[in-house]
Amino acid sequence: MGARFFIACTPRTGNTWVRKLLAGNLDLVEHPIHTLDEVDWNALEPRCVVAIHIYPAPELLASLAQRGFAIMTTVRHPMDVLISILAYTQYQRKTKRWVAGAGGDESSLFGATPLDRAFLDYATSERAAVLFGVSVAWLPYANAVVRYESLVADPPGYLEELFRALGVSPAHPVQDVVAQNTIERLKTIHTDNSHHFWRGELGIWRRLVPGDIAQAIADRHREVFERLGYACDSDPRLTREQARENWAALQVAPSAAPPESRRSRFSLFKR
Repeated sequence: MGARFFIACTPRTGNTWVRKLLAGNLDLVEHPIHTLDEVDWNALEPRCVVAIHIYPAPELLASLAQRGFAIMTTVRHPMDVLISILAYTQYQRKTKRWVAGAGGDESSLFGATPLDRAFLDYATSERAAVLFGVSVAWLPYANAVVRYESLVADPPGYLEELFRALGVSPAHPVQDVVAQNTIERLKTIHTDNSHHFWRGELGIWRRLVPGDIAQAIADRHREVFERLGYACDSDPRLTREQARENWAALQVAPSAAPPESRRSRFSLFKR
């Protein structure tokens, strides 16, 4: 029996991890892409997962339905997404391919810290709004919405509930597939792009972004926070000096190359 999944979401929301967990559990061929023309849609395998950062469009939705795809999107606390983007762009220069470069790129983040004006300017920019908007835009069409925080808290249990919601059965013990796809193991396997898998910690932004900076960002993206069910609950005790020390302790340093330009646990599953 065929099983096709289409993951469309905001970058750095755990979508790569979700894709690999799906593929491992359901024996799917993986197709991570940046543009729709990177795959031959008429020749796709009966069992596959396609992942992309793109907005929905009527013709795309019709094509997915015609080809039997279940649609998924992933969501994560917007502040953790921004911190993950900031860390990732210190090593990876190809992020401008996200959403085909709509709204700009991440070049201004090279060498920045969460305390720098460059980070705040980016976090409140049109580019950030475009990226946040991807997952939000897919909410009405998704057969399942995967909340990153719940997946991290209990990967096997969450996946089993996800599979029941999607009406599919895993081909392998879920616990075994989870163990084969930990962040540390993925770093070891994908040595050519190990920085793609950073830390995966929940709420790491609370140790790195002081309250006034976080609130300015939340005010700019209020609708995103509300639609996804997240609060800007920063740590009022965090000082700038502590935040600076915490960032330095994470050993996030730019590479030498110049840059290219609260909802319930399963409330977002659609049955």
